[in-house]
Amino acid sequence: MFQYIASGIKFDWNFDDIVDQMDEDKYYGDNIPPTMHDETKKAYFQTFYSKVGTSTNFGTYFPKQAEDVLNKIYDIQQTIRKRISNGEMSPTPLVDCLLHQELLIKDVLFLKIDAAQGASPHIDRRRKKSLNIGFQNSNVCTTYFRPGENFDNFFDDYTKLTAFTMNDGDAYLLDVGQAHAVRSTVPDAKNMFRYVISHSLRYQPNS
Repeated sequence: MFQYIASGIKFDWNFDDIVDQMDEDKYYGDNIPPTMHDETKKAYFQTFYSKVGTSTNFGTYFPKQAEDVLNKIYDIQQTIRKRISNGEMSPTPLVDCLLHQELLIKDVLFLKIDAAQGASPHIDRRRKKSLNIGFQNSNVCTTYFRPGENFDNFFDDYTKLTAFTMNDGDAYLLDVGQAHAVRSTVPDAKNMFRYVISHSLRYQPNS
């Protein structure tokens, strides 16, 4: 349901500067818009019942930064191809999705989570898989997965859960169509947010 693939990924821009240029977050609750874009072309976070904020129009408003992300992901793709060719790495369904994925600016987004609250159990409804890169305050939360789409009573049985804690610069492939949640390791934090770069993986094997 998740796979670590890289570390040490860095960018030469500060996300705080980007946040300062974004409009206020908009809360949608259970009413999830079908896309991560709208006609205003303004950049803001769509926040849902899961308490996850998803950036809207990021690539349109910040094309240079989005292109930087695509270049880093392209490098990851090339490195993985070499590792598989050299026998250093075995292909997996998640890796297959990444290697066949066309990298598009419209699929680059940021995720914003209140560091003290984490994210409630949920599944992503607008995509099935993603590549996530820890950007800022990544390790203040732990991500949990459970097989299947049902996220009721998610934390009742820890034997059914698998988990990871990413650091800034780490890259993970995620099956976000499976039930998952994010728990804070700093519940007393105030005014701290966790930012993660995410690229939606639209490619589906055998589709």
